[in-house]
Amino acid sequence: MLAAAGFVLLAVAVERGVRYLIPQSRPPRATRHPGLDRFAFLSGHTCATTAIRLAFAVQTATHASESVRHTTVSIAIAATLGIAWTRLYLDEQWIDDIVGGWLAGIAVGSSSVAIALVLRSRALRGRG
Repeated sequence: MLAAAGFVLLAVAVERGVRYLIPQSRPPRATRHPGLDRFAFLSGHTCATTAIRLAFAVQTATHASESVRHTTVSIAIAATLGIAWTRLYLDEQWIDDIVGGWLAGIAVGSSSVAIALVLRSRALRGRG
């Protein structure tokens, strides 16, 4: 549970850092936001959702039947597409903000899985 909170914080840190480095304005009809949130690139909603769903899907898929794997991956994809669509529909992000969020989310989610596997491996070696 603590690791999951750390991965969410990593996604937020990546999103904040990129917004600081690439201050792209939001679409003209977007709601006005204060601070770094006034910038659109990259979509924090898309980044966090992609990272969390990817990490969850991979962790679930490693110990599940084929039907559970397909269901888990399908739900993860649907959730990330749903978040992306709502950000575009609400005119809060540009399409490149969404793509950037997906790419950052994939990087954070993949890193999270890799770190979790290394920690699990070390913990199992310590018990043996």
